[in-house]
Amino acid sequence: MTTIEFNRVEANERACTDAAGDTRDRYQTDWTVGDEQFRVSSVNNSYTTETLIFRIMGNGQADMFDVWGDKRWRCTQSQHREILSEYVDTLPLSRYNTRMDTYTNNYIVNNHIEVLVGEHEPGVRQFTVVNTDSGFEEEISENAAKAMCMTPDSTINPDNWEDFCTARGIFTEDN
Repeated sequence: MTTIEFNRVEANERACTDAAGDTRDRYQTDWTVGDEQFRVSSVNNSYTTETLIFRIMGNGQADMFDVWGDKRWRCTQSQHREILSEYVDTLPLSRYNTRMDTYTNNYIVNNHIEVLVGEHEPGVRQFTVVNTDSGFEEEISENAAKAMCMTPDSTINPDNWEDFCTARGIFTEDN
């Protein structure tokens, strides 16, 4: 059993109004699991309700590739410990320490689907499609990734595909 240590509450904002006039709640906590640091972040607003887990990098900033999450608002320390425990118990230590570090870029296909690209083994490029609603992920071929990413709404094309795969460009939907 891995020890999960609470570090601090990073944010506890309730009924805050952003620049667009949207009211949101945000609750974030920082944790130590073995020699790794994690941030559990819950958001509840008109756009989304979710709790995500991020690794904290050496510079103290959260890596924006989430490693685990669900579509529930979790607003207490014990609820954050619960989801982090679920994550830690689900994956072998070697996997949760390294897997998300190997993705170099992602493309949001729609509200629930993302395509990730990275090298999980040196020199071996891997593409993964993720359903961000359910958390389901599956490895796909490079051709399948191209079919999902090179659409009329995308800025990704055959000329900049390598830039996308190596994160030399930022690609978003044009609409």
